[in-house]
Amino acid sequence: MKIDSETRNQHYLPQVEQRLNSFNPCAKKENQRIYSFNIVNREGYKITLLSDNGCLIENNLSLDDLFSFDVVDRKIRANFEVLFQAYECNVEIYTRSLLKKLQIGNCDVKEELLNLFSIKFLNFFRNPHGIENAIDTIGVLADYYPLDPVLARIYSRIENGRKPQQTHLCAQLGITNEIYHKWLKTLFMLLMRPKLDEPNMLEQVIKSLYENESHHINIFIFNYTGEHIDKRPLLSDRGFNSLSQNEGCLVFTFNLCANAFICYSFADLDKQNFVEVPEWRIELFKKTTRKNLPVTYVENNLEALASYNKNTIYQAKEKVYCSSKFVYGL
Repeated sequence: MKIDSETRNQHYLPQVEQRLNSFNPCAKKENQRIYSFNIVNREGYKITLLSDNGCLIENNLSLDDLFSFDVVDRKIRANFEVLFQAYECNVEIYTRSLLKKLQIGNCDVKEELLNLFSIKFLNFFRNPHGIENAIDTIGVLADYYPLDPVLARIYSRIENGRKPQQTHLCAQLGITNEIYHKWLKTLFMLLMRPKLDEPNMLEQVIKSLYENESHHINIFIFNYTGEHIDKRPLLSDRGFNSLSQNEGCLVFTFNLCANAFICYSFADLDKQNFVEVPEWRIELFKKTTRKNLPVTYVENNLEALASYNKNTIYQAKEKVYCSSKFVYGL
């Protein structure tokens, strides 16, 4: 497994997701920009534009050596860049393909939906603004270690590797050295593969969400075109919004691009209590073979966009981003 890299500036929200929201997408990559807003009052949904020139995506939503667990010298460091890249490399392709298919009425989009969910769900665990939430969710992984000799050697570098950035990062993020160390171990155990052809823990978690026979899944894609093409969804510095506090239901919304966002809903019919469902209907649902993911495509629903943008502001850490200076729905 290739783990050493020269990448010091490490993005916790992939550049490709930011570039899909760039206000100058035709520029060279090093010149692409996105508008950045500070949250002034989250309860009142008040934000302020930081600069009319936007900010460079190349240096945005990143921290030096955030994921580095063994800094060998000024050039080489061991980190998760290659593991992240395996998920990031096709985000734009899947996003464009998803929207293109749905616009012509083709709902054969299972591959796109699953792959996009993988990278966006990974953002939930790797975002430094939610380290403690990630540990609360999957921190138990740090109690284990790989048995494979190659993986074990890499894991030992997480435990004993040189981390000159640790003190500064922990102070900046408001966490302890122990929490930071546990987070790095958790991410490694989440992403490493026991064998090359076996799914990692992230993929197993996602598989359990989709294949649980009691899970009622709904996916909604909201796209803004035509006369409303200037209405833009925000991108959160956390990378996602969570919309349900119910024990039996998980609902996530994610920015897709400058003109679209997506909502994934997983309701466990055996646990949820917000809608009364007859037992016979639950059993019938469990016996139904799930060949395709249920997807609903909606164009130009402005009420949904206003709600999404407000939720994004409310749940973001410090900043939100957009391809437009003017945020709809505020």
